[in-house]
Amino acid sequence: MRSQLVDDTDTDTDTDTPTGTGSGLAPEAAEARGAARRPAAKGLGPDSLTWKYFGDWRGMLLGLWAGSLQNMHPGLGAGVEEHSDFFAERWARLLRSLYPINGVVYDGDRAEQTAREIRGYHTTIKGVDSQGRRYHALDPDTFYWAHATFFMSIIVLNEHFGDRLSEDQKRQLYDESIEWYRLYGVSMRPVPPDWESFQAYWDHMCEEVLEDNRATRDVLDLSHLPKPPFLEWLPAPAWSALRIPIASSFTWLTAGLYPPAVRERLGLRWGPADQAALSVVGTAVRLGWSLLPEAVRLHPRARAGWQRARGEIPPDAPLIETPRRNLPPPDARGNPKHYCPYS
Repeated sequence: MRSQLVDDTDTDTDTDTPTGTGSGLAPEAAEARGAARRPAAKGLGPDSLTWKYFGDWRGMLLGLWAGSLQNMHPGLGAGVEEHSDFFAERWARLLRSLYPINGVVYDGDRAEQTAREIRGYHTTIKGVDSQGRRYHALDPDTFYWAHATFFMSIIVLNEHFGDRLSEDQKRQLYDESIEWYRLYGVSMRPVPPDWESFQAYWDHMCEEVLEDNRATRDVLDLSHLPKPPFLEWLPAPAWSALRIPIASSFTWLTAGLYPPAVRERLGLRWGPADQAALSVVGTAVRLGWSLLPEAVRLHPRARAGWQRARGEIPPDAPLIETPRRNLPPPDARGNPKHYCPYS
């Protein structure tokens, strides 16, 4: 795995870096040269399988799975350890992040703008980790790994809680994930060319690259999980009692969804009885979910995308942004690493 700073490497393709110093060009010129070499980003639409599967609230079942797998990447974990205040506002950070993440898929003609904004949040996240390895959030291998977990969340979610996807559907979803990723305007070097190659990449990352680190253990530790915003009415003693089974259930579920190599790396046990119980949970979620209306199943940003596509709201209607209750603390709202849509 490459762990150098993006502006030190791949100067033939990684010209769209935060500084452009690797190519010797000014940032604007480097960006222009990189854009000229990349195929045009097309984005996705309502005819895609990604639109069908990505934006529903069942994805919250994989929140701990995705967050921990991302943090197991050495460069990403180091960035979280040294730059993130995620654990000081756990629910707000998670819930507000879902808006631009969904927007890269569902924002239509504005999806590329949303993607570039997300890229911009990562420009200043760089440094040297505790083992002396340099990292940058926009290192191509690091940035792509985060995207890989978002793509694989579709596969894993449907494998356990949704539709049974055929291999052809998985290939289509993977091809769509490449176009989705292209919107960020970063190097395409780490991107496997097809679904079969991606599976080899995923296995390699899980077996050889991911590591057990503090950022991963922190995200898996739900012992001090605060009340979610939708339970603010719940008395503190009641939440203290509920938090124990909720935390235990989510960590158990996450262990079951991990690839075996990751469970082994983290020292987690999983047996036949656990697998049978996970199958029962999956069936219950699948059946229950089919009874809910679209308005309940879909994240607001995804729901608005479908409404624009069906002509139910104007194509230029304002994008749905996170509620103000999810904003960063007042003293952090001017920080360029935060999504903060309101002044």
